[in-house]
Amino acid sequence: RPYFVLLGYSPFGKMSSTISPFPAVHQYPASTAGGMKGSHLPSVRPTNRGSNPGSRTDVASSAGRTQNRIDGKGRGRVGKATHEKRGGAVQLDPASYRNSKSHNLCVQLIEEGYHESFVELFQLFKRQQRRRSEAEPGSKEATEPLIENDSLKLDQMRTNLTAAEDSKRMGDLDAVYMCQRSLAQYFDQTGDVWVSDHFHESCLQTSLLIKEDGRRKEGEAHCNIGLSLENRGTSVTCIAECTNPGGRGGAATLGKLVAAVGHLEMFYHLARKHKWHTDSGEGLHEISCEHLRRVYTKMAEKDGDSVIELLTKALEMSKESGDSYQEGLAHYRLGLGYEEDRDLNQAIKCYKSYFERCKFHGDTEGMGTACRSMAKIHEQCEEFDKAVEWLELFVELSEKGELNEKLAEACKAIGMLHNTLGDFGRACKFFEKCHTLYNQLCLKEEEIEARAHYGIASAHLMFEKFSNSLQTTDPGHVEAIVEWKENRHFSEQEEDQSNDLTT
Repeated sequence: RPYFVLLGYSPFGKMSSTISPFPAVHQYPASTAGGMKGSHLPSVRPTNRGSNPGSRTDVASSAGRTQNRIDGKGRGRVGKATHEKRGGAVQLDPASYRNSKSHNLCVQLIEEGYHESFVELFQLFKRQQRRRSEAEPGSKEATEPLIENDSLKLDQMRTNLTAAEDSKRMGDLDAVYMCQRSLAQYFDQTGDVWVSDHFHESCLQTSLLIKEDGRRKEGEAHCNIGLSLENRGTSVTCIAECTNPGGRGGAATLGKLVAAVGHLEMFYHLARKHKWHTDSGEGLHEISCEHLRRVYTKMAEKDGDSVIELLTKALEMSKESGDSYQEGLAHYRLGLGYEEDRDLNQAIKCYKSYFERCKFHGDTEGMGTACRSMAKIHEQCEEFDKAVEWLELFVELSEKGELNEKLAEACKAIGMLHNTLGDFGRACKFFEKCHTLYNQLCLKEEEIEARAHYGIASAHLMFEKFSNSLQTTDPGHVEAIVEWKENRHFSEQEEDQSNDLTT
């Protein structure tokens, strides 16, 4: 090789010896051929650029290209590559930026000794790939992004999985549980439900090995799994599947809720036995009762065969939780179930209980709803006097509470009942008021319906006099009918003319 390259010199300037890709410089004897007598440096004669490949200029440019390869220049993105120094040069590992981050992460976990973390991470990658391959084209599972391509999720899993593995080796199961719960909560927030379910299950398995806390973490793990299953059972996707004719979405949704009840009941029994409390002083037993009440109610909405049984359980849980307002709502739902089951006496009892709870809490709207429901039951039992009393109370409560929409509904209900009983005068009064309220509320369809009821009640009111006038031969009655028709026809023409002028 030319000596000036070995010494770090170039015709275009001095080259740093710290970045030379060649071995260290050797001392040559003075008798070396080529004009080196008495000197260790060769005589450099200038040459033109573009000379043969063995020229000094080409060797210098070759050295520069070699240095660029070492520095990673001209390669695009280098990334976080590992490096080491050899003879003063930085050596990069090409595989560290040629492979994906997930691949590099798996390799690093193995190199650093985190074999359990590697196995769990690798299994999650493969599981998602199977989910995508088995899913229907265009479905949510087939289009969801791969977690192995998300740097944030990979960093989160690396941090917590390695910390959990370190804690497990030291025998600190509480720290293992906290790391797994942190991952479950993180993937709950990102919407990766299947990953959060995996770590919730891992929390449960770890909590079964912890005995020092009185099984509190076990109860917490059961609660978290139950809530996750509840959310999946009532998600938008599940509701869409449930409403799909011929689909099995309803059974799948109910199955998730049944599984959620199993875990929440376990949490309920543990919390009732140990009387745990949160940091703010709230009892976990009451929280478990509220969770069960809510899930039992959702199951009753989807399971038509066990409605009464499930709603009764929901009522018991609301009583045990000590929430009297929710207890009143549970009474109302159970009353609807009994009414649908044609057990009207039990329905009346439930509606009265709901009325009393609403009265205690000052819920005027709830009291009106209870009045409407009880009036409906009495009307079905042909107890019309009691039905009218409850509807009049409904009107009174709605007026006091300034609930105009509820007041319109009450006027419509009592107007229809009076129309059925033949009291057309009172029916017209309430229908007129109902029509006015709906007009003020700008509810067009309800206004048209109220106008139709008002017209029918008005026709019933004048039908008796009109029919009597038709049946008699008295000229006065005939003149009265003709005059009524003429005035009615004239008023219609006048209204049409005014509308045309307005337009």
